[in-house]
Amino acid sequence: MPEKHNDQILSRSPNQFSKKFQTILYSEPKHLAIMGFYLIFATAIILGTWSFLTTVNKSYVIKGEIIHLIPDISIRPNHSFEFRRHTTHIGQVVKKGDILFEYYDQEKRIVPFFSRTEGSVSQKADLKQGVLYPVSTEVITIRPEEEDTAVRLYIPDNLLNKVKIGNKVIYHFNFSFGPKNKIIEGTILTEPMLNNNQYVVEAKIDDESLKFLTEQKIKLISGLPVTTEMIIGKERLISRFLGVKL
Repeated sequence: MPEKHNDQILSRSPNQFSKKFQTILYSEPKHLAIMGFYLIFATAIILGTWSFLTTVNKSYVIKGEIIHLIPDISIRPNHSFEFRRHTTHIGQVVKKGDILFEYYDQEKRIVPFFSRTEGSVSQKADLKQGVLYPVSTEVITIRPEEEDTAVRLYIPDNLLNKVKIGNKVIYHFNFSFGPKNKIIEGTILTEPMLNNNQYVVEAKIDDESLKFLTEQKIKLISGLPVTTEMIIGKERLISRFLGVKL
């Protein structure tokens, strides 16, 4: 005769399981859910409080590039004079003490004008002999050999009212160098100016930052792209997350 099997159908009743399995199946998940809820709630409170108390720079990211400014030095006698002749030509390199031009004094004696700076002659004024020129008339322009490193920033129209002379800026380059926490800083030098249908401003790099870049053997060539973080104030971290002012 075939052997009979005592089949038992399991129901959802907890009495069908051992007490330990009943505890795991029916009790612990509820406890874990409650604990998870309180953990998430406490974490949200802590993060919310921290973000409310923490302040960060309120800034805007602007694209720019390195430029080199060569400030011309205008040579202007501090007295009236009668011009005689130039003794240099455009492009000539002059040193301190070199004669730049000659003029007549009140007694019609020829007086040389000596250079007080070094550089190359970039411009010469077209002055006439026999004419008495007033004080501070420009005679010649000297361009120093050393260039000033600056940054040209391209300002979007929606940020024009945010840009002010003296705004602090932080520069970010497309390469890494030195300590990661080293910040390259500077300031805005000019008001926005329209140049080829694009508003631009010029900014400087602080001397300390330039010294650090030099120590890292980094040469800032003209046209090198740079991303600039223009700082206009402080804001709460939670305001940045929510996009509202608190």
